[in-house]
Amino acid sequence: MRTFSLVVVAVLVSACAHAQSAAPLPHTRVQLDARAETKVDNDRLRATLFAELEDGTGADAAASVNRAAADVLGQLRQSNGLDVRTGGYSTYPVTEAGRIVRWRARAELVVEGGDFALVSEAVGRAQASMQLARVEFFVSEAKRAAIESELTEAAVALFLAKAQRAARAFGGRDYHVAEAAIGSDGARPPQPMMTMRALGADEVAPAFEGGTTQVGVTVSGAILILR
Repeated sequence: MRTFSLVVVAVLVSACAHAQSAAPLPHTRVQLDARAETKVDNDRLRATLFAELEDGTGADAAASVNRAAADVLGQLRQSNGLDVRTGGYSTYPVTEAGRIVRWRARAELVVEGGDFALVSEAVGRAQASMQLARVEFFVSEAKRAAIESELTEAAVALFLAKAQRAARAFGGRDYHVAEAAIGSDGARPPQPMMTMRALGADEVAPAFEGGTTQVGVTVSGAILILR
């Protein structure tokens, strides 16, 4: 019976000693953030074409715009290196003095590619039947992923360097990263400048300048500076 009591006392003493040794050390919690960013050349172009026609009935207007879009769609699909898809579509009445006088239909096609000259030539030919609504330049997913991977390493290194400087400034002997979050972003590229160059009697192609996109990675979090 005595042996059992001694064992219990020994265990209690050991637990108390461990609790004392595990007591939190004096520290200062500091919020930090670091950012790495760079300008990246846009390598993808998306152009939106549209046809908009009017007729006496909704069905006739839709049939007319569908024919125009189908012709251009077939033409664009003959070019290798282009991604082509249908875009927005709408049919709606045109009213005057509160009554419907005619119907208007609109259909869009979206052309995308990495060869700007090829997209330009395709858009120029398509404008014989459709109009150019807008163009958008952006960074491809593969290129963005590679850039963000490099920026992440750089941002983490900057975060840790700031943590070391903060620890020294606060007179700490060491620090630990308590929490951290990594986020990426890409600023919207500016609208491109377009100039027109003649291809033929009825064909005019826009000359596109891709520009750049700002891509950045931010690391934010908190460190514990030990004293």
